[in-house]
Amino acid sequence: MQITFSCSTCGNQLSAYPHQQGTAVVCPQCQSQQVVPLVPPSPAVMPPAIPAAACDRQTYVLVGILTAVLLGGGFGVHNFIAGRTSTAVTQAVLCAVGLLLIFCTLGLSYLINLAVMVWAIVDVCTVTTDGQGRKMA
Repeated sequence: MQITFSCSTCGNQLSAYPHQQGTAVVCPQCQSQQVVPLVPPSPAVMPPAIPAAACDRQTYVLVGILTAVLLGGGFGVHNFIAGRTSTAVTQAVLCAVGLLLIFCTLGLSYLINLAVMVWAIVDVCTVTTDGQGRKMA
């Protein structure tokens, strides 16, 4: 790979080998001496690092089961910590609506929370990636 640079006197394009960096060469057009510029070595190309998942699988399962059982549906907390925001918001809204309607429907709306609880348990058994598609450790 040759180093290309311009003559400071006439503008002619010159080329030199890397081992000639810092030495003087003669421009063939105007006969003036030009110093071959020092070119820093190109950085090694590193493959992009794969970022870690938003949370690990054990945390996801533990939080999912505990909140599903203790909070009557879990409000999608396990999905919030895994970065699966749209699913988490849907579960949270359904749980909130179910709990608010309990007083109006004499407890029949708790079926909504029961459905979200089953959904949360299915989530923790089947979901292995976070919201960005990265595999949970």
